Amino acid sequence: MASAAELLLILPEIILALLGLVILAVDLFYLRRRADGAARSGWLGYFTLISLVLVSVASYLWGRESILKDSFPRLFAELSLRRTLFGGAFQVDEITLFFRVIFLLVAALVLLLSLDRKWGEHEGEYYALLVFSVLGMNLMTGAGELITIYIALELTSISLYLLAAFDFRRRSVEASLKYFLFGAFSSAILLYGLSLVYGFTGTTNLQDIANFVFEYGGLPGLVQTGQGLLLGIAFMVAGFGFKLALVPFHAWAPDVYEGAPTPIAAFISTGSKAASFVVVLRVFQVGMRLAAGNAEWGTWSGWSGLLALLAVVTFTGANLMALPQRNIKRLLAYSSIAHAGYMLIGVLLGTAGGSEALFYYLFAYVLTNVGAFAAVIAVSRVVGGEEIERFAGLSKRSLPLAGALTVLFFSLAGVPPLAGFFAKFWLFKATFDGGLVWLAVVGLVNTIIAFYYYLRVLKAVWFEQPVEDTPVKTSDAVSVALLATTLLVILAGILPQWVLSNLESSGHVMT
Repeated sequence: MASAAELLLILPEIILALLGLVILAVDLFYLRRRADGAARSGWLGYFTLISLVLVSVASYLWGRESILKDSFPRLFAELSLRRTLFGGAFQVDEITLFFRVIFLLVAALVLLLSLDRKWGEHEGEYYALLVFSVLGMNLMTGAGELITIYIALELTSISLYLLAAFDFRRRSVEASLKYFLFGAFSSAILLYGLSLVYGFTGTTNLQDIANFVFEYGGLPGLVQTGQGLLLGIAFMVAGFGFKLALVPFHAWAPDVYEGAPTPIAAFISTGSKAASFVVVLRVFQVGMRLAAGNAEWGTWSGWSGLLALLAVVTFTGANLMALPQRNIKRLLAYSSIAHAGYMLIGVLLGTAGGSEALFYYLFAYVLTNVGAFAAVIAVSRVVGGEEIERFAGLSKRSLPLAGALTVLFFSLAGVPPLAGFFAKFWLFKATFDGGLVWLAVVGLVNTIIAFYYYLRVLKAVWFEQPVEDTPVKTSDAVSVALLATTLLVILAGILPQWVLSNLESSGHVMT
């Protein structure tokens, strides 16, 4: 039976679960019984938004031990020591605390982008699924054993499969079906890999798996007589590759991003990806650390060598495939795939600096990408399409919107002094410090390639003539989301220590 201290430490997750159930109950027993439709005035969306903001603020305060000490003096000693809960199934550490707040804020931004849309009788289901997906992401970041990881991953995935179809158009339903089929296939591959690891080690706990690999003699011992575990690792890499849309497991991503409702495309490309990267980091750097091998040029071995090659193939392939794109959501899809390749470097480095760089990169990427999709929503609602040529002359139709889009795309490209620049700077610095000069050089070359397709969009925005002169007016909700993300991207770039100070101890959790 769980102790009071354990329940207090997972209070944000308990609140999210209850919030999702309350939304469903209100929708089922109140909104659906109102025949006049007056109840569907959008207040449920605002209720969910306010709830998520309050939970995010509470989660941030909950992570401050001084507040816990003042609030629960009798339990503080137990709370400060018991960071591993339920027999190792869940961990409350600096990483969990940091990403709790990130996922809740991203969900709040996605809700802002969703408030203007008419979900009709499915309004309650939409908001509940969004809450449940955040719950799954929170559980993913704190999971300390394989079964918990898989259940949390599926909770997130199933919620997103359904949300991807919420436009109820043919394109949206096709995107959802493709997302589901690829997701189910990748889940099967991942589950098979997890079962091989369990069958070989006899445990699902990541720390116990690490102890087993140590007793086996690390990678050399596994190469000699532990091929079953190595095969399980290979299947896990493939399964996570699908979830992260790494090349060559990326085929679902462009179609899903293009077909899904734009707020959900933003959520899939940010929250889901960030949670998956934290899981991958925990699995490989905690459970499989001694099987890492070598990622140096020409001497690749173990899973770190495999991830290094996968990272190069991913950001190179995605950047090249992004060059001819004409639809901005597909372009952002390939951009997202390329960024996943860069972030994979942070996983394989195996250093505190590499982990901190990855966390900062995830923070910057999440904010920037949500803002970019917010700009797409603002423009596409007026011009009636998502092709890049429809952004022509945007600076003459809405200067603030064009300015925000420029800041966000420059951040994605890695232009100083924005958050995206420092994300790449810290990542490549950690790569150089880790002795992987070849990987850093290839990454820098790809950054230059990516700069071209971001400039294609900005060229249309600033230097091409608009098709019509009608001003582009954004709704208040979209404007707030766009303003918030743009300012945070600038602030995190000018004052990177503001973020890094919260990440100093997070990187050491993995070393």
